Amino acid sequence: MAWLKEAWSIFKRQPFTFIMMHVFIIVVGLLPMLAPVLNIAASLVAPFLTIGFYQAILKVQANNKTQLSDITAPLFAKGQRRAVFHLAMCQVVVALLISLLAQFLFSDMIEVLVNAEENMNVTTLINDLIGNFNPANFLMFMAVMIINYAAFAFALPLVFFKKTPLVAAIQQSLKVFFGNMGGS
Repeated sequence: MAWLKEAWSIFKRQPFTFIMMHVFIIVVGLLPMLAPVLNIAASLVAPFLTIGFYQAILKVQANNKTQLSDITAPLFAKGQRRAVFHLAMCQVVVALLISLLAQFLFSDMIEVLVNAEENMNVTTLINDLIGNFNPANFLMFMAVMIINYAAFAFALPLVFFKKTPLVAAIQQSLKVFFGNMGGS
């Protein structure tokens, strides 16, 4: 609970700025819904915004002021920009592979949705989806998603702040994540 109290203490120092930073990150994340062509761009920018958010927190912890524009500072900062970009590219490639896996694992359910008629009874549609649901495929997909999240959960700060090489950062992220979950 100490981390939650510390987070609240930091937030209370500049609540409007941190709220606006969250809103900015959310807007960037939602842009691909308006223009799908922006999907990869938003995916590549997201880690830089996350680092900007981390840096804003560190500034406030050091009793300095931060502003909304600080969230974009890592995009223009020299140093670890290339390493963060490489990590972002890895995340994009993995996301594409996961979406291909999802298309394969859930192809029967996707087919039901594609072939659904506009005036189809909702109950019939739901029953068709349930009939084509494969629990083993769902569990496999969830396992892949957990590994994906574990691989990148702690990699970004390691790459940016500790200058850890990409593969080592992903390995460390997996180790920390599964260690925290009670694994090896």
